[in-house]
Amino acid sequence: GVTSIGDRAFNDCANLTEAVIGKDVTSICKRAFYDCVSLSKVSMGNEIISIADSVFAFCESLSEIAIPDSVEELGEDIFEDCAEDLVIEVTYGTYAYEYLKELDYYAYEVYCVINITSGEEVIVSERLLYQSTYRMPEKPSVEKEGYIFSGWTDGNLTYNPSATVTVSSNLELSALWTMKTFKINFELKTGSNPVPS
Repeated sequence: GVTSIGDRAFNDCANLTEAVIGKDVTSICKRAFYDCVSLSKVSMGNEIISIADSVFAFCESLSEIAIPDSVEELGEDIFEDCAEDLVIEVTYGTYAYEYLKELDYYAYEVYCVINITSGEEVIVSERLLYQSTYRMPEKPSVEKEGYIFSGWTDGNLTYNPSATVTVSSNLELSALWTMKTFKINFELKTGSNPVPS
């Protein structure tokens, strides 16, 4: 399959309105979509590593785009003279997030990834808007024999079932199980006390 979109591949394609960049593509070269004035929607696969200089420059209809978490290199002026209300979606902690935070120029929405598991069972795997609130699941769908579900943990903090948290970073949580304990009371029956002779 195609692994790269070449320099100026769609440069000045005035009637191009949507670009779906395949999952095998790892790089988008300089000015690939430069001056595509009608381009309003771009979908990118999560294999892209590099987006070069001015790739979407002068795409004045482009108002929203998500940069995949896989991106490790972003060129200069990628979004030069795009729509004034352009919103760029990035995941917290990724290269794209750090890059845009440094520029402090573009409006961008930050998403956090939350993954919650219990053993092999994936309970939640989703992206949530940074600083949004999230309610923890009540419990795993599969019980663990001999254990009681105690909450969700990241290894340091424990979250109660159904607790509401403000998402300010990526979360990798797993079910916390406590071994069931039992209290057994024995009532001992004894004979009569010996009588001294």
